[in-house]
Amino acid sequence: ICTVIFTHGYLTVSVLTYTGFMAMDLVEGLTDETTGYYSGLLSGSMMVGCTLSSFLWGKAADLYGRLTVLYLSLFLSAWSTIAFGMATTFVGALTARLLVGISNGA
Repeated sequence: ICTVIFTHGYLTVSVLTYTGFMAMDLVEGLTDETTGYYSGLLSGSMMVGCTLSSFLWGKAADLYGRLTVLYLSLFLSAWSTIAFGMATTFVGALTARLLVGISNGA
């Protein structure tokens, strides 16, 4: 369980170092001054996903067992993190990051 908690925390903070660069690469015409808004959207969308899904993950853990839900959450987090890293558009990256949050709500 400690590994799961560490992994979920790592997914939260690991992207903070490069979301600005990713936003500049994915959105045409961004400058150093305007990148922060899009970087914040990428970073904050995960927390929105966690907020929306945490209650549902808790209900699922009650129904199917805590370990089953944690393993599913890890699998979905890995899949959506890979999708985030492979995104070629800002909307794709934003959607993938939201899915990281939804899968990370457990």
